[in-house]
Amino acid sequence: MQVARLGGAPKRSWRLRLAPKLRLIRAASPLRLWTKLKNAYVNMMLRLAHNSGSSNITNVFGAKRVPKARDARITYSNSEFENRLIFEIYKSMVASYELGYNK
Repeated sequence: MQVARLGGAPKRSWRLRLAPKLRLIRAASPLRLWTKLKNAYVNMMLRLAHNSGSSNITNVFGAKRVPKARDARITYSNSEFENRLIFEIYKSMVASYELGYNK
């Protein structure tokens, strides 16, 4: 069975290598050094966080967590609710008159 290769000439077995001087300049780039330093720092912090969390297996959710108190339900009587509703409507009407939206 014959196979046709698309893409031109056969692949070369040899590779072009960079000169040592070029490789040294490329590795000494300040941006690359900064990214390597930053990645190393982030990885170190992640490892520290993982180690501190896994050492305290007995308490999964943390020992110093203080539960938040629940708010008490406020109940209003019907007359209080109606008075409050009328007051809020009145405030919105006064605000609209102050802005000049009177019709």
